[in-house]
Amino acid sequence: HKVTFMCGTSTLYNLYCRNSRLLPQMLQSLRLVVAGAEKLSNKVRDNFKQKFNLDIYEGYGITEVAPVASSNLPDMLVTAQRDGIRPAQHGLLPDLSKDQRLALASV
Repeated sequence: HKVTFMCGTSTLYNLYCRNSRLLPQMLQSLRLVVAGAEKLSNKVRDNFKQKFNLDIYEGYGITEVAPVASSNLPDMLVTAQRDGIRPAQHGLLPDLSKDQRLALASV
């Protein structure tokens, strides 16, 4: 079995880019890479793409509760923006008055 999904932070992905012992072949099974818990640096996004030929999809959320509550979709990568669920994102919206989740919301 090979890993196809990876979550991390901008700091972690920066370390991957700078580590000469980490080769592109080691991450070739990945299909989706998501960053959360801190703002994804454009420099890290670009360096990761150059070294591993993989896009990093930035996730958004309240770090202390859910580091990634929503993220870019693989077919619609957009640059960093911090204003909740945006075009090209999906998310579950809670109905706190009924203590249940609403259907998947898409903007």
